[in-house]
Amino acid sequence: MSAPTLQLRLDDAAKLLALRLRDMPYGGLFVPLDAGGAAASPYPIEPGEPLIVVIEVRGLPPVRLAGAVLWCRRAEAAGEGRPGVGLGLFPNYAHLFEDLLDRCQSAQVYSPLRGDRRHSTVISARPVHAHAPLVEVRDLSRSGMCIVGGPAPAPGTRGRWALQLAGEQVVVEGEVKWARTDLDPPRYGIRFLFEPESSSEEALLRYVGELEAASDSESKGSASISMSLRRVR
Repeated sequence: MSAPTLQLRLDDAAKLLALRLRDMPYGGLFVPLDAGGAAASPYPIEPGEPLIVVIEVRGLPPVRLAGAVLWCRRAEAAGEGRPGVGLGLFPNYAHLFEDLLDRCQSAQVYSPLRGDRRHSTVISARPVHAHAPLVEVRDLSRSGMCIVGGPAPAPGTRGRWALQLAGEQVVVEGEVKWARTDLDPPRYGIRFLFEPESSSEEALLRYVGELEAASDSESKGSASISMSLRRVR
């Protein structure tokens, strides 16, 4: 018998961060089952049984996770808390969950700017201070970035980072908005702080514009292929 599947649809990245269960070896998640939640299941869910959860956060691609049920509360009772399922993830799904949490953290950082698109990428970077190690930019937009590598500065720290953008070194200034020091390597999110009409901002926006153009071209190509297949059928 295959494992039951729950759909978890959230309209805000912050809601997923609030559902995270800490102190789990490979990550954990609380999946609400009440009317105000986003998941419901007609299947019997028992502790120790495998469970699949498909998470859809608005603005992010869906992620499919699997783990073992830690507990299941079917109905709200006095002192027992909200109805839902506690899920401990299987080891091979831990990295998917961590990546999703990072994207949710980034969504919180960038959300004040409307239309700010984030792009998955790998760019070499280095904090601009003595003896700083190389790090990688894994998520880049017009207003911020996610960095992998450490040590991670504390939230609220301001600094400068040198990015290698298409063979050009661009130094940007920003403020650390969140940090995940529990990961190896650590990760942290930065909100850019540009001076008006700065050359760094122009170079960064030009690079991000190229990423957006490439993404749009790829999307149009996929749509054309899909239309052609429908015509053939």
